[in-house]
Amino acid sequence: METGDHLDLPAYLRRVGLDRAPSVDLDGLRTLHAAQLSSVAFENIDPLVGRIPDIMLPDLQRKLVGKGRGGRCFENNSLLRAALESVGFTVKPLIGRVRYDTDVIPARTHALTLVTLDGRQWLTDVGFGIDALAAPIELADGAESEHNGWHHQLRREHWLGSPHWTLHLLRGQEDTLLYSFLDEETPFIDYQLGYHYTTTSGRSRFGKHLYFAADHGGKRSLLVRNRFSHVTGEGPGEERQLAAAELTAGFLREEFQLTVTEEDLAVLRAHPDMAASAE
Repeated sequence: METGDHLDLPAYLRRVGLDRAPSVDLDGLRTLHAAQLSSVAFENIDPLVGRIPDIMLPDLQRKLVGKGRGGRCFENNSLLRAALESVGFTVKPLIGRVRYDTDVIPARTHALTLVTLDGRQWLTDVGFGIDALAAPIELADGAESEHNGWHHQLRREHWLGSPHWTLHLLRGQEDTLLYSFLDEETPFIDYQLGYHYTTTSGRSRFGKHLYFAADHGGKRSLLVRNRFSHVTGEGPGEERQLAAAELTAGFLREEFQLTVTEEDLAVLRAHPDMAASAE
């Protein structure tokens, strides 16, 4: 990763609620993954209020660590990768295509990280919104991750003329294809392009609609447009419409571990998604 600086590891550890760096082993990898997933939300405030921040490490530290904000996959997974590297893990940035069972060939717009430990490789991903991995999963055909009620599986499948890895979310009899990827190292410029596209393109929902997700040890909070719900590995709970007046600093702090300025809150409350709540 091209960072231009090094991660302030003590500040990062405080941000994710750890009092010391974890050990460089599978338990340590799981600890760091879980700590960031439950502390740094998935959110898209910046494009909705007219900002396009960079994803260089100093920018990520300033926003996600210093300001108590969250981010999307290119931000959250880049921060986790920097932390893993700072602790001593061997990491490789990857990029994938979000599928959600569609036949359309999507662009490569999802960032994720591969970690090598004692000759075995593990996928980490704390940036896939409501369906993010609850724990790392081994890069092996048929490998599964079951944690806090969330069940994912990796498969090796032939797609677009070559073998791809695919991540699936399993719920009872439901099998949802989430995304596909190659295990080739991704240059930082591809992350920058993917982030810019998903932030500025009129075809990307992240530049148009509210999408916040946060993990609370398996129970997750989700806000899509003005619809709020809690979701578990078994599925979504009752959904309700969130009134613009309910979108407060306290609500975002409690449900999404977010610190948001009053200026940004005012813009979000006036967003067409929330304005629909008043109709």
